[in-house]
Amino acid sequence: MTSIFQDSDIPGMIAAFGVPVVIGQTTLSGMRDEAGRDVLNPLTVAGVSATAIVVWVQTSALPPNLPNAFPCTVDGENFVIRDRLPYGDGALTHLLCERPS
Repeated sequence: MTSIFQDSDIPGMIAAFGVPVVIGQTTLSGMRDEAGRDVLNPLTVAGVSATAIVVWVQTSALPPNLPNAFPCTVDGENFVIRDRLPYGDGALTHLLCERPS
């Protein structure tokens, strides 16, 4: 089921669980999550799992033309943005982050 949010509803949703997110010169709030994911999942032997750092942010608060591999800080920890995915109707965005190498 796709979630429908009004852009004005999102700051209140994030306020309860939000952490500071700094992307370039833009500071916003986001909800950080560490989601497990399968990196390698063969059918015949044990696979490899990892933790993905996902930050939910208000799409309209993101800087325009945000490229992948752009540095960001989430709750004081340095990351790079690996990808960004719209959530539901697109009012929220998942930032997929990884620690810089």
